[in-house]
Amino acid sequence: MEENPIPIYVVEFMTDEWKTWTLFSLVFISVPLIVARFLNRKQKIQVTYLIGVIMILDFITENGGYIMSGTLTASSVKPGVRRSKKYTSGRVCEFAACETQISIYNKKKFCFLHSPVSYPRVRGHLSRDQEPNI
Repeated sequence: MEENPIPIYVVEFMTDEWKTWTLFSLVFISVPLIVARFLNRKQKIQVTYLIGVIMILDFITENGGYIMSGTLTASSVKPGVRRSKKYTSGRVCEFAACETQISIYNKKKFCFLHSPVSYPRVRGHLSRDQEPNI
């Protein structure tokens, strides 16, 4: 089994460290909210951008080593996953005077606007107009 490259850190409930980080979190959340009452709209936007930049820089400094080393990467396509079926390109809706180009992933002959209406069958129930008259 592969070892987790990101260390897992657990803080026990009600320890001194838990109390410190809880207080820090409350202050970090409540101070901007209290200060925001005395700021105008433009200043609030600037403070929001500043907090965002601080959070991005914190993420980069905390996880930069994992990002640069390649251990934090996007997953690749899993084997056995089929590619989407493609149809000929350049197809146009077959409705008279419609010039809408049909996607290569759409197997229908008409665009959405001109496709015939069809209702799916829902869990074996028939609509009222399809029920047999008894």
